[in-house]
Amino acid sequence: MSDTNHDEHTVEETEARVQEKSGTFLVDSATDSTHHACADAENNSPVDFDKPFDPEDPLQWPRGKKYAIVINVALLSAVGQMASSMVAPAVEQAIAEFHATSLLLAVLVVSVFMVGQAIGLLLTSGISEVYGRLAVIHVTNVLFVVFGVAAAVARSLGQLIGFRLLQAVAAAAPPAVGGGVIGDMFEPLYRESYRPLVLERKVKRLRKETGKSNLVAAIPHQSSGFKALRDSIVRPIKLLLLSPTVALPALGLAVVFGMLFLMLSTLSTVYQQVYGWSTGASGLPYLGLGVGLFTGLILYSVTVDRAYIRLSKTTVLSPEIRLSPITIGSPLCAVGLVIYGWAFEKQLHWVLPIIGCAIFSWGMVAFMMPVTTYLIDVFHTKAAGPVGAAAVLRCLVGGLLPLCAEKLYRRLGYGWGNTLLAFIALAFTPFPYLFYKNGERLRKRFPIRD
Repeated sequence: MSDTNHDEHTVEETEARVQEKSGTFLVDSATDSTHHACADAENNSPVDFDKPFDPEDPLQWPRGKKYAIVINVALLSAVGQMASSMVAPAVEQAIAEFHATSLLLAVLVVSVFMVGQAIGLLLTSGISEVYGRLAVIHVTNVLFVVFGVAAAVARSLGQLIGFRLLQAVAAAAPPAVGGGVIGDMFEPLYRESYRPLVLERKVKRLRKETGKSNLVAAIPHQSSGFKALRDSIVRPIKLLLLSPTVALPALGLAVVFGMLFLMLSTLSTVYQQVYGWSTGASGLPYLGLGVGLFTGLILYSVTVDRAYIRLSKTTVLSPEIRLSPITIGSPLCAVGLVIYGWAFEKQLHWVLPIIGCAIFSWGMVAFMMPVTTYLIDVFHTKAAGPVGAAAVLRCLVGGLLPLCAEKLYRRLGYGWGNTLLAFIALAFTPFPYLFYKNGERLRKRFPIRD
C-alpha cells in the first residue's frame, strides 16, 4: 500500500489499530477472515476420482467384489435379526434358572432387543458418515459377538437383559448402513454416501506423496463426528414430531410391528404352557411367521408391484396410491390375531395358532411394503431420513408393546386380548383412503427441509 493511501485512514480506524495492538481486539475481523477464506479456496486443488476408471471408487469396483460385500452385509443383518427372537424358546428355562416368576421379565428378555436396535439405528448411521461403513461394521460385529457371549454366561436375569440390549445396539449396524453400502457401490438412491470418505482418504494419501497441502476433496465429507452424530439422532425425532406425512404411516407400521413382536415374545412360552411342548420343540411354531413373511413378499411382488408398474406406464400415479394394499393388510392382520388368540384360549389343535401367525404375516407384508415405498416415492433423495425415522419408531414400539402382554392376557385372556389387538389393526383399514384424499395437502403444508 502506498504512503498516500496509508494517510487516508480515519481517526476511528487509527484508534482501532492501536486498541488491537494493546490486546483489546475491538476491530471486527470478519472481513479479513472472509478474505483469507476466499484466498484459501482459490489456492485449493480439488481432487476427484480418476476418469474414466479409478480402482479406489466404490462405484467402479469389480462386480464380484460388490456382490461379495452385499452378501456379507446381508448375512450380518440376518444374524442380527435372528438373535432378536432366537432366545424366545429358552425364556421359560431362563426364568426357572434365575428363579423369576414375572411374565413381564420373560417378555422383556426378548423385546429389549428392539429397544437396543432403535438406539443402534440412531448412533451407527451418524458414526458411519465420519469413520466409514467398514470400520463401523467391523467394530460392531466384534461387539455383537462379545455381548452375545456375555449374555450366554449371564449370572442373573438383569445381566441377561442388559447384555442383550448392548448386543442389539451392535446388531443394528449392518441394517443401518446396508442401504448406504449398496448405494456406494451401485447407482446410489440417496445422496449421502461413503464415497466422500474414500475420496478424502485418497486426498490425504496424495498430500503425503506430493507434499501439496492445498489438495481438497471434490466431494465434501462431514468431518465433525459430533455434528454427524447429533444430526443422526435429532433428524428422525424432528421428522416424527413435525411431519405427519412421516409420522402417521410410521406410527401405523410401528403398531403392527409391535403386534408381530408381541407374538414373537410370547409364542414359544404359550406353546410350552398350553400344549406342554419342550423348549426345543417350542421354537418350531416360528416357522409359521417365517413362511408367512416369505410367501407374502413373493405374493406382493407378483401382484402389487406388477400392477403398479403396469398402471404407471399409462397413468401418472400419486405416491398415496402406494398405500392401497393396507386396505387388505389390516384385515389380514386382524384375522390372524383372532385365530391365533382363540386357538390358544380354547386349546384347539396346535396347528391353528401357526396358521394364524402365517395369515398375520401376510397382512404385515401388505402393511410394511406400502409404507416404505410410499416414503421413498414422496421424499425421493431425502427418503433416507423418513425411512430411518420409521425404522426407529418401529423398533421402539416393537420393544415396548410386548411389555403389555402380561396385563393384557391376564385380564382378558388370549382370546379377547388378541381380539382387542385385531380391532386396533382394523382401525388402519381406511388409512389409505384418508391419505389419498389429504396426502398432497399434508405434504405441501409440512415439507421436509434439511
